[in-house]
Amino acid sequence: MNFKKIIAIMVILIFGLIVFSGCSSQPAQEKEAEPSAEKSAEQPAEKKSSYPDKPITFIAASNAGGGWDLTGRNTAKVLNEQKIVPAPIKVQNIVGGGGSLGFQQFVENHKADPYTMIVTSAAMIANPIAQGWPYDHNNITPLARLFVDFEMLVAKKGSEWDSAEKVFEALKKDPQSLTIGGETPPGTDYIAFVMALVEEGIDVSKINWVSYEGAGEAVPALLGGHIDVSIATAGEWVSQIRSGQLQGIGIFSEERLEGDLKDVPTMKEQGIDVVFGNWRGLWGPPDMPKAEYDYWVDALTKMHESQAWKDVLTKMQWVPWFKTDNLPEWLDGETEKMTNAMKAAGIMK
Repeated sequence: MNFKKIIAIMVILIFGLIVFSGCSSQPAQEKEAEPSAEKSAEQPAEKKSSYPDKPITFIAASNAGGGWDLTGRNTAKVLNEQKIVPAPIKVQNIVGGGGSLGFQQFVENHKADPYTMIVTSAAMIANPIAQGWPYDHNNITPLARLFVDFEMLVAKKGSEWDSAEKVFEALKKDPQSLTIGGETPPGTDYIAFVMALVEEGIDVSKINWVSYEGAGEAVPALLGGHIDVSIATAGEWVSQIRSGQLQGIGIFSEERLEGDLKDVPTMKEQGIDVVFGNWRGLWGPPDMPKAEYDYWVDALTKMHESQAWKDVLTKMQWVPWFKTDNLPEWLDGETEKMTNAMKAAGIMK
């Protein structure tokens, strides 16, 4: 073999070794990358929140059977039975001062506590203004407005006061001829009734008004003949009307309601041009954590969309009026409206 052939063979062998070496190095690089991938797979996933992991409390600042109480109990029932909120929800009644005691305790004792909420309504706007409460809607975290419940005038079944027209005709002749029971002034029940009195030109200062901490207290007073008529929201009376104990004699809505209250005439039908509804909702504590706030907005939205909640609204004669966005601004607007209403009714100067 001559020298040139030897050189050619050596070049081919060297080139082959280089190519082989280059090809065999790629799997090594891939094997070196595998531990990195395994390490990445072993990284712990983001920790999921365990909230809520203990019982939740809804404060109702009225007696059992009142509007706040009924709202809280029905809301808790649907949230739990539909498994929207897994933790048990209980309702705590804190009675006194037309809601002021419960509201004050809620604000002062439950700051940033996502396990305690308070049931609210238009009265939680009116009462702080008129009574000078130390706290108002600016001191809490609004979660949702749920529905509106129209005011309704009732009497004992079989009473001579079987229409709002008769009641107001009697009050025109003698403002002290009847005894009227309702929420502690200046609650929304009182405001609605006073607006009707003003509309009919009746002297508000002369009427006989007996205050109660919710309709639950007024029912035995009506049945016992201690008062002639009473006013609260329709949802607070519907079970007694269904049972035949009471009769609705005037609803403060634009049109008649349906179901068990379909035969109750509106105040407007009876010549008294007043419409008044009391919205109800749920508020969270001061400085509520963002994650828990989002949890409740989502939970209440799911509840609002559920058939179980729609059935409750129908049964209680509550009109859906759901809202979760921009509630602080909306509440500011409600404060202005309620102030103007109370001034027009002579409750505030």
